[in-house]
Amino acid sequence: MERKADSAHDRKEQAGANNRRRHLRLPLPIPVRFHLADHQDRIFAGRTQNLSDSGLMLVAGDPLPPGSTVSLELLFRDTEVSLEGEVVWSRRFDPSVAQSGIQFRFPPDQGFATQLFMRHFLGQR
Repeated sequence: MERKADSAHDRKEQAGANNRRRHLRLPLPIPVRFHLADHQDRIFAGRTQNLSDSGLMLVAGDPLPPGSTVSLELLFRDTEVSLEGEVVWSRRFDPSVAQSGIQFRFPPDQGFATQLFMRHFLGQR
């Protein structure tokens, strides 16, 4: 007899299967300088909360407008990595901190996030 997927557990499992990310998000706090395409004259500062090969979560003082283009410079040890992305979501975390999801427009090489993660935690150059 065939079993129907009608329990809450089964529905949750099915939803989880559909919501899996393509790229692993790695917890990696890296200082970031950035500016929005609409505000070229202003440079903002923040840090990553997590990073993947396709995007990052940016923590800064204010939420960024979804749909905005943002230019980022990851300030990692002796390296600056320049990236461009689009803000896909943004939310206020508390009164002085906001989180924004950034999807890279031109993703770096596959394994980029893992390489930075290893360098950060293993002290590699």
